[in-house]
Amino acid sequence: MQDAVTPMYNSAMTDLNVHEIKMTDQGRIVVPQKLRRDLDLDASTRLVMYRDGDRLILERKGDARQRLSTLANLLVNDTNESTDEPRDLPGEVEP
Repeated sequence: MQDAVTPMYNSAMTDLNVHEIKMTDQGRIVVPQKLRRDLDLDASTRLVMYRDGDRLILERKGDARQRLSTLANLLVNDTNESTDEPRDLPGEVEP
């Protein structure tokens, strides 16, 4: 049965642009070359890593700083507004 699932799994991982990587004994990981090219990452690119539950998230340092700034502004504005009405957050996509 596993043989029938493996091709579907591999296809789904390819469609999602998922890359399997391995951590070294020193805790280092390598960003695959295709991803580095696609995302225009080089040795000078500053990244930040953070934990989200059981996931590790990597993003450009400037992108993370902008996201935190936006979140901080939303929190400050939220304390100044007393409403229970839902509102859209920047970057959210309507279903």
